[in-house]
Amino acid sequence: MLKATTTKRVLVVEDDINTNHSLQKKLEKQGFETDACFDGKEALNLMREKQYDAILLDIVMPVVDGFEVLETRGETLNATTPVSILTTVPQSRTERALELGAHKAYSKMTESPASVVAHIKAELEEAPQA
Repeated sequence: MLKATTTKRVLVVEDDINTNHSLQKKLEKQGFETDACFDGKEALNLMREKQYDAILLDIVMPVVDGFEVLETRGETLNATTPVSILTTVPQSRTERALELGAHKAYSKMTESPASVVAHIKAELEEAPQA
């Protein structure tokens, strides 16, 4: 008997259009369903409407930043969804994001979009099925 599989859904929150599109394309190529947005306000709106299996979140964004998204996500359908941050901010600010509940931190300076997607894919494959 074939095992039923569910397509995993990932939210990409990144204000840089090139990085956003690159992550989205690479995730979709790996079989993920994606939603993408460019600021934290839009992200929180989506997080109130849909449940995600993972969230990729930039910290420095217009309107609402990644810290505020982390602080507010408990009011959404994604209170326990793993959030990986994408950042160029100093280590102290990365640590703050981790303290606010981010699962992992990836530096935009050292991690390519392909590498980040490979990490997300591996983490979701290891996660217990609901």
